[in-house]
Amino acid sequence: MGSVLTTISRFLTRGTSAAAHKDIIPKKPLLRTRCLESLQLFGPLTADEVAKIMGVSVLSVRPRMTELALDGSICPSGARRPNASGKQAIVWSIANDLPSLGRGNYYSQQLQAQG
Repeated sequence: MGSVLTTISRFLTRGTSAAAHKDIIPKKPLLRTRCLESLQLFGPLTADEVAKIMGVSVLSVRPRMTELALDGSICPSGARRPNASGKQAIVWSIANDLPSLGRGNYYSQQLQAQG
């Protein structure tokens, strides 16, 4: 997980991205916690649905969902639903709710399977 986040952090050190990144850093832990709480309370959800429940922009939620997937806290439920743009979005679930998949790092497993 570290190398992916390091690469992203390097990208975010320039221009307006740097300012946005600096602004979100202290908010990340609370946003991640609220994302997890939404999934615990309401069951499997898309990032758009989580954002709506939380009353925040999906642009703040989608990266937090990716971070939670990278650390193994959540994983795809196997379902997809249309998001606000009409595209099919991943429906995320708490990893502990999926005993057949375990609590592994979803994205790392996908990368290993491809390479």
